[in-house]
Amino acid sequence: MEMCYNGVLVMPSNYAVVDADEMMYLEGGSTQLPMKTSYMNKKVCKSTAASLIKSKKVKRMSKQGIAEEIFAHAQIFYRAAVINLAGVKLGVIQEIARRAALIDIEDGGDKWYRRAAYTALWYGNPSIPV
Repeated sequence: MEMCYNGVLVMPSNYAVVDADEMMYLEGGSTQLPMKTSYMNKKVCKSTAASLIKSKKVKRMSKQGIAEEIFAHAQIFYRAAVINLAGVKLGVIQEIARRAALIDIEDGGDKWYRRAAYTALWYGNPSIPV
């Protein structure tokens, strides 16, 4: 359905103009991180999480929750890359690797089952030294 306005849009008298940065603040915000091999290290993930909280890019998640999500993305991305290098050409593995290359952290966290997977990957995999 296409909306068409032929006249002047009249706003309520008490409206406030909000720019994109302020809207992210009001909504909680989100951020994207490009993949790095250093995210295979849990200390790096915790440090990155602390920076995201300090800069207010993420406000409705715990440092641990953010760190687990970053670490999980790195685990999935790099393990899928190793599987591809080994010659296993599964479409699902390639799709996971492609999607995991950019870590998209929605403030407030993912659905419960994704958070559970992030936690399982955090506690089930060792941290790689940087």
